[in-house]
Amino acid sequence: AVLLVCAGASAAVFPELPPSAMGRKVEVELRVPLTASGFEKLTAALAPTLTPDLRIDSYLDSHDGARFVLKRLDPPLKVRVKDDGTALKVQVSQPTAKETVTDGGLSATVTTIESRQTSLPRREASELSRSLDAFFTALPGDAPIEALAAEAGRMMDGSSWEGKDLVSAAAPSARLLPAARSEKQRRRVRIPLDDGSILEAVLGLTRALDERGRPVTLYELEAETAERDPAELKALARRLLNALRRLGLSPADLGGLSPDAFVFTESRLRGER
Repeated sequence: AVLLVCAGASAAVFPELPPSAMGRKVEVELRVPLTASGFEKLTAALAPTLTPDLRIDSYLDSHDGARFVLKRLDPPLKVRVKDDGTALKVQVSQPTAKETVTDGGLSATVTTIESRQTSLPRREASELSRSLDAFFTALPGDAPIEALAAEAGRMMDGSSWEGKDLVSAAAPSARLLPAARSEKQRRRVRIPLDDGSILEAVLGLTRALDERGRPVTLYELEAETAERDPAELKALARRLLNALRRLGLSPADLGGLSPDAFVFTESRLRGER
């Protein structure tokens, strides 16, 4: 049986899988943040897949007693536990290059990301899932969360996952604690480009919290491609922006919110509400 982990839901039941590590992976992400109007226009124009891919991402960060450390590094180091209902995966990632490409008033970010990912064995996955659920269910409320955060951190410390050494080296005296959670819905789309090629992408809707713990909804268009010459990546980003313009998007359809739920969790860990 498979249950998707959501805040307040019972813990997921995962199939028995051996622990596995993907090792180092490098890929390039093309991302266009959207407003609700941009999301609606692309949904109407691109006829995305009817059934979305669902995933819960729980972000963790090293906390030094006052604030989270890893996200403030240059470049930031990201630790997240990804749950698609079939497996729980720990991913550690860091951008190695990032550039914004603008064309005709529209903009896309092109980010090269190095990542390491590990699938946790069933027992560890189920226990960690329950612990993270308990923390993120309590996070928006008024009850103390320090003990729940520490429990999730202990479980991460007790697990074996790729990139753990990078996290320890980056913040050796800080504790790894849960920081934020997002619920993602992704629908696959195919975008015709002006050179005759088709770009496979995902149209995404994400539910998260903002700096004050209020629920927000974010929208984006995202595509992944292999690492290649920077000039080729810029050209691909421009072709994507040209395609979006042909589909009726204007600068007003791009952008949207940029909330930082880590700030809210920091305040809750200090006992504030």
